[in-house]
Amino acid sequence: MSQLKTHKLNVQTLPLQGIQLIEASAGTGKTWTLAALYVRLILGHGWSGDSLMPPQILVMTFTEAATAELRDRIRERLAQAAQFFRGQTQFADDFLLNLQESLGPEANLQHAERLEHAAQWMDEAAIYTIHSWSSRMLRQHAFDSQSLFDQKRLDDSASLKLKLVKDYWREFVYPLEANQLGALKDLGGSPEALLKNIQTLWQKFEKSPGGFPDLAHDPDPKVLVQAWTQWQERVLHLESEARQLLLNNLPQALDQLVYALENDLNRNHYRANKHTYFLRHLSDWASGAEADTDVLAKFTAEKLKGSLKAGGKPIDQSHGIWHAIGEWMAERQSQPEVGVQLLQHAALKVGRAYTQTKRSLASFDFSDLLQRLHAALHSPGSRLPQIIRTQFPVALVDEFQDTDPWQYESLTSIYGAAIGKQTIQDQQLASAFVMIGDPKQAIYSFRGADLPTYLKARHSADAIWTLTENHRSSPELVSAVNHVFDIAQAPFGEVPFEGVQTPVPAKAESLRQADGQAMPALTVWHLDSPKPLSGKHYTDAMASICATHMVTLLNQQVAQPGQMAVLVRDGQEAKRIRQALSDRGVRSVYLSDRESVYATREALDLACILEAVLQARNAKLLRAAITTRTLCLSLAEIEHVIHAEEAWDIWVERFNAWHLTWQRQGFLPMLYKLLHEQDIGGRMYAQGDNAERRLTNLLHLGELLQSASQSLQGETALLRFLSDQLANPQAQGEAAQMRLETDTELVQVITFHKSKGLQYPLVFLPFVSNFREDKDETLRTPEERLQEDIRLIYVALTRAQQALWMGVANRQKDFKSKGTQPQSAISVLLQRKTADDLLEKLKTWSASKDIAVINAPRADAQVFVPTMPVNSEAPTPARAPSRTLPNAGWTASFSALTRNLSESNLANTDSGLAREERWRDSQIDNPVSQPDELFFEEGAAPVPIEVPPYNELSAGSVYGTLLHDIFEWQLKESWPLLQNQSEVSAETKIRWQLWWQTQADSLQLKPEHQALCLQLIRECASAQLNQLGSDQHCFSLAQLNAINAWPEMGFTFKTHGVSTARIDHLIGASLHPNSARPALKVQQLNGLLTGFIDIVFEHESRYFVLDYKSNKLPNYSQKSITQSMLSHRYEVQYTLYVLALHRLLKSRLPNYNYEQHVGGAIYLYLRGIDQLGQGVYVNKPPYDLIRQLDEAFQSNQHPVGSGVTA
Repeated sequence: MSQLKTHKLNVQTLPLQGIQLIEASAGTGKTWTLAALYVRLILGHGWSGDSLMPPQILVMTFTEAATAELRDRIRERLAQAAQFFRGQTQFADDFLLNLQESLGPEANLQHAERLEHAAQWMDEAAIYTIHSWSSRMLRQHAFDSQSLFDQKRLDDSASLKLKLVKDYWREFVYPLEANQLGALKDLGGSPEALLKNIQTLWQKFEKSPGGFPDLAHDPDPKVLVQAWTQWQERVLHLESEARQLLLNNLPQALDQLVYALENDLNRNHYRANKHTYFLRHLSDWASGAEADTDVLAKFTAEKLKGSLKAGGKPIDQSHGIWHAIGEWMAERQSQPEVGVQLLQHAALKVGRAYTQTKRSLASFDFSDLLQRLHAALHSPGSRLPQIIRTQFPVALVDEFQDTDPWQYESLTSIYGAAIGKQTIQDQQLASAFVMIGDPKQAIYSFRGADLPTYLKARHSADAIWTLTENHRSSPELVSAVNHVFDIAQAPFGEVPFEGVQTPVPAKAESLRQADGQAMPALTVWHLDSPKPLSGKHYTDAMASICATHMVTLLNQQVAQPGQMAVLVRDGQEAKRIRQALSDRGVRSVYLSDRESVYATREALDLACILEAVLQARNAKLLRAAITTRTLCLSLAEIEHVIHAEEAWDIWVERFNAWHLTWQRQGFLPMLYKLLHEQDIGGRMYAQGDNAERRLTNLLHLGELLQSASQSLQGETALLRFLSDQLANPQAQGEAAQMRLETDTELVQVITFHKSKGLQYPLVFLPFVSNFREDKDETLRTPEERLQEDIRLIYVALTRAQQALWMGVANRQKDFKSKGTQPQSAISVLLQRKTADDLLEKLKTWSASKDIAVINAPRADAQVFVPTMPVNSEAPTPARAPSRTLPNAGWTASFSALTRNLSESNLANTDSGLAREERWRDSQIDNPVSQPDELFFEEGAAPVPIEVPPYNELSAGSVYGTLLHDIFEWQLKESWPLLQNQSEVSAETKIRWQLWWQTQADSLQLKPEHQALCLQLIRECASAQLNQLGSDQHCFSLAQLNAINAWPEMGFTFKTHGVSTARIDHLIGASLHPNSARPALKVQQLNGLLTGFIDIVFEHESRYFVLDYKSNKLPNYSQKSITQSMLSHRYEVQYTLYVLALHRLLKSRLPNYNYEQHVGGAIYLYLRGIDQLGQGVYVNKPPYDLIRQLDEAFQSNQHPVGSGVTA
């Protein structure tokens, strides 16, 4: 094919009119050139039309990131040029000097002002992606494009497509008979599979203008299925005939075969060890067994005749069996190819329905933008091309090698073909269409980029200009890459490869060893092997070799990790090299991760944690949460939490505190609180080198869920949203793609595609011999795939600035049998012809002095030993606080007051949790008290006593919570456990059994423990509590009901700065004044005091507070119970409860009197119900104590010195 003439570009003289094509090889300054042309257009240099400003110069590229970079680079260039024309800078490149000379120095001030004005206007510059520009044109020119003014982007196109596919499935698949379903095997076994299979056909239809074919040309699925059904009937009929013939003549036929197999048939076709199976299967098949078609195909008349030995006797065919089998087999091979046509029908039917549905919804997706603009520009009599050309007289299109037919035909209708049809008035309107690209870097066919379209544009250009100076790489590296492609045979098809040069002096230098000797610019590692390597063997070996060499360079301090990049094809190759680097102590980051953050382990863990936050009382959910990897607890810590009541209480307390933060402040503050309180970051770093990845995922999830919570009602809705995302991780699109976990100086692993436009000092291509054939060749041919792979290698080779390493080897399937065309791009570049000529062809590369072809070095396990940076400055000590700040308001509770008891094992827990305490006091049983943990009088010791029977029940807060919940459930339902079962309604029985079995199963209670638990409930509820005094002797829990009892009564009142020391002093002086007990932690209560009382009940006109305790004591004597009460400071708890009750009654009861209306506090140690004293503790705080506490909580005087330092 004849090659078009190209010209070396001079940016100063490029004609700014007509259609111009600039081909910019990698590293030759494409963006610099575009910015320079922009400066010329602003100043009107070489432009014949009216003066232009940024909103009138259309600049297009293909990604949002690229548009942002172009905007910044052009703004910077305009400001730089303005300073130059004002004489305010010494900087001046040849372009600005020549431009000033061409324009004349007398207008410098006007030029500077115009450039400054343009730089300030860059926020409104017409710099867009092709899709955003198309959308803008359709909206701005709605009348001329016949578009709706108000359209919205279709957020979940995948769901709509699946819905339409299901509609198709119901319409065409459901009505089929069972014997017809075999025709649909190519469609897939489900609507989801069908949607996946027709995606490729959609891409084919949408690739270029023309769209879906005319409806009249659609295949008829009924005709296709009928044709397949008729064929199937013929096959079944022929099989039946052959089977019957064999059955009727079975002894004779088998005798013939036994003789023929032993004497006449070729043993290569009928192996002796298979003879028995052959005969047995023929007999079984004749009797009705399923056919082994591979075996039966050996016994057709044609096959038997062709397999005779020399001189072998032909088998008798008089019975017709072998002919019948042959006819059956031949008919099987003639199956009508209906699958492709059925798929096409489904694609067309669903595709048209998808288009129509989008129109009815006034919605669009990305593909619609280009197609609708194309249709509007090409509609008969359309004024839109002229309108857009007037709005944007100049178009500069970057990365034009990635164009597609839709974009090219739209732009040429505006700037190209329309020129010949302009009126005299139009011809006075100047226009220019400048395409900038590099066909050698056309690597995005999977996104619709179409190289033939670029080549068409290349032929239509008025002139082709080339950039020939590489400003990225060292001269040696440029020479090496030039050599690789110079000696290749037309590597880029009709586009010639023109070698580039470097400026003098070059922008980069060659890499040098520690002794100052220059390293080869391109090192090729040849991994020799006696036979071609599998993909896994090659990838594993090269990953180890590459990682070993990188460690060597790092340990020799020739390079730093941040200077190295490893280019790979996909995530699997990235995983291999990252693992090899990690094994050697080298940290890396993968820059091309497109996975959804909802598909990560952290998302699943977060869902478990949030479920427990919402239901901290659910032991099953809480256990699942604390065992997640994200909370980073060790096995020993998890075991301790599950089996130790105190540790379990702390975690229940934390989860409830996080829930309160979630309710009050939002999801993200709650997540931050969790991360900081549990030191998740530190724990992750201690567990491994992927801490940054895990922590980034968590923070990313936090931001996404916080954003989603703004449009959701409540915490449960947010958890449901997260569950939906876990089921369909890709539903959230780009927003949910995993973020880069770090920007520190790590080895960067990146795909070939993602590396385009980037540069790195040192580049490694360890897997360049890998290749992947297309499974579906309907979108591109094998030759097109090979051409794009060559362009990918070009992109990879041109990323390096100083040095490049490449690993090659003989790969399996590179050369197919009897073929001389290789399947890998690297073999094509080397012009290989056989599977054994790799080393010979590599010598053509080593002919360059800048390329070293060597045997691949041996991999070893040496580890990277990073050097500590030298810090000339001594570390600055942390500054000490110089003043104290008053503590901010917070919410306290009994748990907060007693968390840090002086003799408790709970010191060092996070006090921040106390401020968010909500209702631990009533819902969580208190910690297990071992005999040696109780506060005994000095010199006293526990007396051994027989173990109470109910102490057989397991200890722990989860079991205490269970007992508490049973009491609450039974009280609300009027104690069905105590009633005659015949009097209990069936509905109540069912609800009770479901509820009880769920609780028992979640705790994995043994049957004997279940029975003992229910026995305890019955005995506690029915027992007459005679500890209340003679006038209350007939009281039992069974008397409580919804009228006289109020479970879980909550209270909150202001604390007004009262100190815990004051509270402790008042209570200690009034209740058990001479008994030892741990002191409350000294702190100031500044804010609110809150709590929840298990039960407030009224009996005989007196009001009591009652609290269940599931504590396991050595015995339940009054002395032991009192010691337990004081050890855990329950006397503080019930005094605060009674104070709350006092305040309530005083505000509600007329003529209220404390002594008359308040009965006191009852603490029921459930496990002691069958012991002497029934495990009951009863006390009524004296009125003077309640009055003094009431006054203390109402006081506004803050103790001196109370506060926290900051």
